[in-house]
Amino acid sequence: MRVQIAIGGDGAIVDGATPRKNIEVNITRDGQNGASAYQIWLDGGHEGTPEDFLAWLQANSGVSQEDLDQAVSEMEAYTDGVAADLQLNIEDVEDEVNALAAEVDLKLDKTEPSTLFTGNVMQFDKPRSYGNWFSPLSAFGYFSTSDAVLHTESVIYYNASALPSGILNTGSTRIGGDFVPNVVNKITARYVSTSNPRFEYTIEQRNPETPITLTYASTFVLDMAIRAPQLMTLGGNITFNTPTNITPGAEISLVITGGAATHTVAFPAFKWMNGSPPSLPAGKELIVWLFSKGTTVGDVIASYTIQS
Repeated sequence: MRVQIAIGGDGAIVDGATPRKNIEVNITRDGQNGASAYQIWLDGGHEGTPEDFLAWLQANSGVSQEDLDQAVSEMEAYTDGVAADLQLNIEDVEDEVNALAAEVDLKLDKTEPSTLFTGNVMQFDKPRSYGNWFSPLSAFGYFSTSDAVLHTESVIYYNASALPSGILNTGSTRIGGDFVPNVVNKITARYVSTSNPRFEYTIEQRNPETPITLTYASTFVLDMAIRAPQLMTLGGNITFNTPTNITPGAEISLVITGGAATHTVAFPAFKWMNGSPPSLPAGKELIVWLFSKGTTVGDVIASYTIQS
């Protein structure tokens, strides 16, 4: 930074009036230091000590040593003030950045991906998902306000003959959709207020899709991007390898019909909710539901039922 100092006849720094002398001083802050005025004097072909330089400066400026000392003192006071203001500005920026970071952390905490939960009490401390289209809940109790965070959503997949009375008992209001008995209903509920009504919810059902028939092979790779029910009749034992398109929220249903004899059915390392399926008896049907909460085979949650 270059500062120009105008010195009047009385030796004081002047502003506006015609100065007696102008002195330009380079001031650097942080970064690489520039050459001193004394060094510049030497580089200009002069010789001598710093005292010689001051004597030369006084002789060529036309002001006394006292005038020069006063000008330098006022310059130092000015630059100290600039540095103090700059430090305050830096502290203000740091405070704003810290506040913004805290706000971002809070929003990230509230928008974390839903996790699959079990239980009959629906909580709203963070986004949660209870069941899925292929493995819905057959019963649940009520919406809980314990540790609930405003505007947090929980999703419940529910298959029963009627809505549980606990929904109404916790001060909730339906804002969309109708409940359909004995099919899977997706109930999306949000905690909206600390006083009644505390919750709002919508209900929707999944549109039916035409099943896809798969051709039997002793080893097979399922595609989790296919949402339609998938059907296969066994012609022997089968091993299902790691599916393709494992993404958060991907889900499929698979209906396997046994062949003329009992066959083994092997799957990858899914997280089974009720134990991995046993051998499939001849002529029976095995229904498997897969739901992924991540991108790896270990993130796939599975459940099954066998025709009795």
